[in-house]
Amino acid sequence: MAQFVLRFGQTIRMVPKLVSRIWLICVALVASLAWAEPAAASLVFTLDQSGVNGPTGASFGTVKLDQIDANTVRVTVTLNAGENFAGTGAGKALTWDLLNHPQTVTVTGLPAGFAYLAPSAANPGEVYGASPFGNFQYAVTCWSQDIAGGACLGGDGPTGPLVFDVHLSTGLSLTDFIGNSNGFVFAVDIFQQSCNRGTGCTGVVGTNGNGTDVPEPASLLLFGAGVSGLAAYRRRRRLAKAA
Repeated sequence: MAQFVLRFGQTIRMVPKLVSRIWLICVALVASLAWAEPAAASLVFTLDQSGVNGPTGASFGTVKLDQIDANTVRVTVTLNAGENFAGTGAGKALTWDLLNHPQTVTVTGLPAGFAYLAPSAANPGEVYGASPFGNFQYAVTCWSQDIAGGACLGGDGPTGPLVFDVHLSTGLSLTDFIGNSNGFVFAVDIFQQSCNRGTGCTGVVGTNGNGTDVPEPASLLLFGAGVSGLAAYRRRRRLAKAA
């Protein structure tokens, strides 16, 4: 009986240590996941390039890509205050390129006055000019000379944001949006209400950056859980030593 009580007492005393070890293992697992590279649900490009006689400033807006599903990417073009989409003929509302130039891309969700200009089967190369940034394979336009009822008339075009979905049945990801032959990823024709050269500047702005990753919410929550778990474990250890 005495031997049983002794072993039972030893077992009871081991329980806190066992719980502590399980806690440490759980915290380590969460922390390892938290510090792993988070999944990028969004990619943001800054429109920071302009031609010599085009709009002036360090930035003209952003183009944001959101992964909706394995085949769909949502595109959001947000212009800075005092700017709007223009129909000058120098470019389109948005031009871009895709990896391997697939011909079966579809675009949905465009607002009234905008239209998708699909690649030409007869000319599958880069066909939509965006001076001075070169040519692109795909375009969304709002110029009345491209489509009936186009929303862009000089400086009276919409301010946006311009939001639409790009879909490819064989799969489409954020990294499929690539630079054109000149290294530019996106180009937008805008009207800037005021600029350093006076009132009203029109022209094409673009971006040749790699974009900034925006982690998905689940990754951020996991990171927070890992940090909180490690902090709680260290606090428990300090309290145990102090006791």
